[in-house]
Amino acid sequence: FDVTTTSNKGVYSGSLTGFYKVEIVAGCTGGNNQELELAIYKNGVITTPSRSKGTTTGVGKAENIVSHDILELSTNDYVEAFITNNTGTTNITVEDLNVTIVRLNWKNHYLYVVLVER
Repeated sequence: FDVTTTSNKGVYSGSLTGFYKVEIVAGCTGGNNQELELAIYKNGVITTPSRSKGTTTGVGKAENIVSHDILELSTNDYVEAFITNNTGTTNITVEDLNVTIVRLNWKNHYLYVVLVER
């Protein structure tokens, strides 16, 4: 992945198309009782399953919001994270940001699920 400060996005520069687990943890402040939403975007489009919400406390403590999704990425696909304030116009401050992207090695790109009947 290539990341530049001008684009603020992670661009996949590998040559193998594959599935990746993307996880983002953001520690945010922004007033009292503000509902914040963190989401992952692939190529500028929100990945709906990644939408996650959290509420600020207003006591100066950063509240963590976690978002994750499994994405299929090909060369030059890019990943971004956006945080919005769903309550009002109070500014959001991201105190900490941790982004982890891990390639998954699924055989033939299929996820096998075993159901057990009880």
